[in-house]
Amino acid sequence: MTHTLDTIKISDEPEVIRGKWKEIKGRYTEVLKAKNIQFDEGMGPLLDKRAGQWKKIHTWMERKLPDIELVKAIGRSAMKSVLQTLISNANELHTVATNYRNQIHGHLGDPAERALTAALDEILSDAEHDRTVGENLLRAYDR
Repeated sequence: MTHTLDTIKISDEPEVIRGKWKEIKGRYTEVLKAKNIQFDEGMGPLLDKRAGQWKKIHTWMERKLPDIELVKAIGRSAMKSVLQTLISNANELHTVATNYRNQIHGHLGDPAERALTAALDEILSDAEHDRTVGENLLRAYDR
């Protein structure tokens, strides 16, 4: 499927994911500390960056311009830069979330492991979505 701005979907509000992650991670701070597990690869800043990129894309969508007019209005290089940043951030986010998931797998026990794994799976899904959408939009608008 080729994505254009009128066909993309966001699995959750990007700003909400950061709060969810922070809340779930905070809920199990003692368990993580007891097991000497540290999440120190910068998930929070990556989630913030993701929210910023989606805010730009939402602004584009709100313009409701035909594709060609939108590219002209924004500028091909500016559009390309935002989409490339979305993709590279998605790749980093995927790597970090995978590393975090690997750290906790089989080490925490439930309910901590189940809750953190579910949160990380949601982040992984969003990262994959961002990468796919970014790549498809780049192809669609880079003609």
